[in-house]
Amino acid sequence: MDDDYDPTRPNDYEEYKEYEKRRKEIAYHEEHSRRRSMSPEPRQRTPPRSFPPPPSLYSESQSSAAETSVQETPRPRTPPAKIDLDITGEEAFLRRARLSNQTAQKSPEPKPTPGPSTGEDFAHRILAKYGWQEGQGLGKNEQGINEPLKVQKTDYRSGIIVNTSTNILAKSTPAQVKSDPIPSNVEVPSRVILLTNMVGPGEVDDTLQEETADECNEKYGTVERCLIFEVPHGKLPDDKAVRIFVKFETQAAAIKAKKDLNGRFFGGRSVTAKFFDESRFDKYDLAPSPAEIQKAKQKESSN
Repeated sequence: MDDDYDPTRPNDYEEYKEYEKRRKEIAYHEEHSRRRSMSPEPRQRTPPRSFPPPPSLYSESQSSAAETSVQETPRPRTPPAKIDLDITGEEAFLRRARLSNQTAQKSPEPKPTPGPSTGEDFAHRILAKYGWQEGQGLGKNEQGINEPLKVQKTDYRSGIIVNTSTNILAKSTPAQVKSDPIPSNVEVPSRVILLTNMVGPGEVDDTLQEETADECNEKYGTVERCLIFEVPHGKLPDDKAVRIFVKFETQAAAIKAKKDLNGRFFGGRSVTAKFFDESRFDKYDLAPSPAEIQKAKQKESSN
């Protein structure tokens, strides 16, 4: 009967692995030596031939070097200035002051280099050319703005023109100023937007006002107030009967909200957003005007 298997002693498989390892090493060395015997011997490179320069060139270079050494004579060193050790400290101070003043008079003043001009400097120069001074308003009677228009950014790719001047029409009389009427199809931006067609008549619940204010406050800016007004007795079509007003802290936030919410779908309805007069909102004049009611009826009859 065979002996029991002892894991501390190698078996036949270990001996086989050692044998295969030695055989592969011998075969590798034999193949390597065979390839070296078959490869041709590397050619020995001969260095390029070098020729000495012609005697004429060598003689010319020597003569030019000699001429240069003859021409370059050493410059005589200026003797150091004599210092009078018998003068007092006050006299030495006055002498140094005179020398410094003479040096300052001899040295030319550096000309100021013109720096890069900005657009604001260019505009000031043009206005000053025609008699304008800092703080004056534009125009013949100084009734125009006295501060430049500025661009206020509303989002990452759009902005609005903001007039920061405090002198608009300040010095002009009503007879001198002729304000053109604003077209009816042009909206005047304000801090209040009006949202319609979010819900239909009778669909206003207790959470609609709070949810609308929270969403606008999170996405567009600080909301000061949110009010909901439902037009009674079917004076307006169903898509305009429920009027939701949102007043923002800044006009830029209102512009951003109006741009994003107009045409957005809410509960299967296409929301309409537009600006609303801030003074009417502060007076709680939230009902539609007779002109708005007539316009809505004409639009409904034409459809």
